[in-house]
Amino acid sequence: NYCFVPQSGGKGDLMVFRGSVADTTLGNQLFTINLKTNEIKQLTHHKGVSGEMVCPKTQEAFYQCGDSVFAVNAVTGQNRFVYTFPADFKGIRVGTINADGTYLACVKAADLEREIYAQYPTKAQYFDRIYNAHIEHRLYTLNVKTGEIKEIHRENDWTNHLLFSPVDPNILSYCHEGPWQKNDRIWNINIQTNHYALMHARTVINEIAGHEFFGIGGQHEWFDLQKPIGRTFYLAAFNMKSGKEDRCYQMDRNEWSIHFNVSKDEKTFCGDGGNPGQVARAPDGQYIYLFKPNGDRLKSEKLVN
Repeated sequence: NYCFVPQSGGKGDLMVFRGSVADTTLGNQLFTINLKTNEIKQLTHHKGVSGEMVCPKTQEAFYQCGDSVFAVNAVTGQNRFVYTFPADFKGIRVGTINADGTYLACVKAADLEREIYAQYPTKAQYFDRIYNAHIEHRLYTLNVKTGEIKEIHRENDWTNHLLFSPVDPNILSYCHEGPWQKNDRIWNINIQTNHYALMHARTVINEIAGHEFFGIGGQHEWFDLQKPIGRTFYLAAFNMKSGKEDRCYQMDRNEWSIHFNVSKDEKTFCGDGGNPGQVARAPDGQYIYLFKPNGDRLKSEKLVN
């Protein structure tokens, strides 16, 4: 999720983040840091704040406390109530705000998923169980002005990882969670037409594509691509206008990163590397990397060990 709010008049851009406060009974709260002056301001004073979904256009950060959703203006600090989920939406979490600040998105799973989490609390225990159970999941949008909640899609797959396009308010990315080599992970849906589509189709056995993210300008949706898993490593992208994959940069095993990011002009990338226990089994990959495209490969620079 994007976390920056541009300011006018040279006052400095703001970054919204979640951090701890002296009163530990409140839990984490939302703050801004001014990237020009380093001034920090606390935005929220609710108990149990989760999420920091920022809409730069409206300067609002959306967050959730229990079953209720709120918004706070990152510049003025003014908080407002948005919505309370009904009792039959127990445990649901909003996940992302769209580009014009009109809709939030969330997923509601059948009760069996919560039962599996409760009985098998660690990822090693619940991950394959939830995937194999084919539990019904429903995608919803929440109108932040009217409070209308609307079902837009349902499926018997583990629906997760919601991300709205940073430029198109109607495009929502979501994934099918589970073992990446077993499922088709990356999907997009138009929240107005409910048309949905798979973004990357597997071309070899055990190929994986995941950890999808939009470029800041919304030109591409990027993802970690391995053909097959743990063998060859790429950072690839789906062109949101042409509907085709038109970027694919290979990297070495040590350069593979658990997460990547990209500059606004899409000419510079970064990655957080990986330890030997991750999928790449990198013997020397624990760095923050800077990447520059060089033909069909990424040329790396190690920034931090």
